[in-house]
Amino acid sequence: MDQLLAAYRKAYRPDQNTNIVNGLVISTLFLTSIVLTRSFFEVYLFYVPVLFLLPIFFRHAKYSKELLIVLILMGISSLYGVVTERNTFDNFLKIYLSIVILYSFYYYAVAYNNFDVFPLFVKYVYFARIVTVIGALQMISYLIGFKPGANLNWFFNKWSYVEAGGWLRVNSIIAEPSQLAFVLAPAIFIAIYNLTNKKKYFFNLFTSLLILVITVLTFSTHAYIVLVLCVIIILMRRVSLGKSLVFLSVLTALLVLIYNNVEMVRIRLDDSFMIANDYNKMANSYQLSRLNTSSFTLYNNALVSIKSFESSPLVGSGLGSHSISFDKYSLTNQYYLPFQDFNKQDANSLGLRIMSELGLLGLGIFLYILIKFRVKRTARDEVWIISHSILVMMLAALLREGHYFISGVPLFIFIYIYIKRSETTPVNA
Repeated sequence: MDQLLAAYRKAYRPDQNTNIVNGLVISTLFLTSIVLTRSFFEVYLFYVPVLFLLPIFFRHAKYSKELLIVLILMGISSLYGVVTERNTFDNFLKIYLSIVILYSFYYYAVAYNNFDVFPLFVKYVYFARIVTVIGALQMISYLIGFKPGANLNWFFNKWSYVEAGGWLRVNSIIAEPSQLAFVLAPAIFIAIYNLTNKKKYFFNLFTSLLILVITVLTFSTHAYIVLVLCVIIILMRRVSLGKSLVFLSVLTALLVLIYNNVEMVRIRLDDSFMIANDYNKMANSYQLSRLNTSSFTLYNNALVSIKSFESSPLVGSGLGSHSISFDKYSLTNQYYLPFQDFNKQDANSLGLRIMSELGLLGLGIFLYILIKFRVKRTARDEVWIISHSILVMMLAALLREGHYFISGVPLFIFIYIYIKRSETTPVNA
């Protein structure tokens, strides 16, 4: 057990009920591959602990005035989108109710711990370790030909088995490889910090290395974005020049190796460079048809979000409205293209979705939180690590993750906010 966890557990010994509650809370981050029903909207398995615990949480704290104000602003602005016919009431209600319930749930989860976020983060680390090990077992099963261990469709009903370039794309118990990289983003940050500084915060060096290996084996561009963001932020703090050069060299060599040997990654990167270089020439069917599905999906949703933003820059078109904006502005309406309307609901990026649905109001709130509550570089290591591991996750979400609440986004936002209070409080006080 590393020194941080030893010191933390010496200072804080949660009772059995708190351990169970925190375990149920963190399980909601990883129970996204089982859907109970799709009738009105998708009801995930993780809704069960949410509905079970909410009545218990109500007794432990008053509701946050700040959260209430944000939810009211989002509600009013979204109803404006309904009134101006850029959205439907049904679309708004589905997303708004989910946001109210889940953001309230995660706020109360933090309040249940007396706003001490360490217990919840420690429990997340525990789950992340288990999910990583399952990912390793999945790859081993694939290599030895044990199909039930590699393909988990027999258990999860919203889970994808994906191969690319003769390799399995690891996704463990998470629906997709890119989503695995996203939910593990804080753990990935910690792993890289440990390896670059020869530390054992939350994970020993073997587990840290295993997390990085599994991240690479997702063969997800989202994963590689997370890796690059982690390295940049860690090196900007206080890693020596020599270590920085060595780590950057290893990372560059690894990315070049992946680019040269994994066709799917190479195609996506080539398409991204093509879009960047020939942006003004992309609006024709020939250029667009040259893109791969993933690149087109992101590019198309970016154009839709820009059009939606231009129609209502201050408050957007309202929560749940991106699918309607998509129907209006999608390139598939103008050209005959070999693509389906992927990510029509979530814009393939939280940044694009917020811009489309909540405009400057939503972007302003999100960026204010990221800037206002980022801890200083002089903070204690464990506080700085937790804060910036979540910062990486939120930056990755802005780029490629379009859900408001899947994978525990609200919980990590609250941890990010309340860890700021721990800057000057010793863990072993």
